[in-house]
Amino acid sequence: PIVPTNLDAVIGQDAVVTESINNIEGKGAVKVLGKEWSALTSNDGETIEKGSLVTVLEIRGVKLICKKK
Repeated sequence: PIVPTNLDAVIGQDAVVTESINNIEGKGAVKVLGKEWSALTSNDGETIEKGSLVTVLEIRGVKLICKKK
């Protein structure tokens, strides 16, 4: 069975990109609910620049999957 955790609270939240997100380079970070997370974009070919606003779609391992707002 799936057990909900406090990590699920970040899904659907808005976040600020603190390090440009680039899936090809495997780099990126966002700040959401006061914590910094590693992040990737939901669109593999897209780069999201530092300072952009994104929405958290899901968690994969230790990375947040985000979409630009």
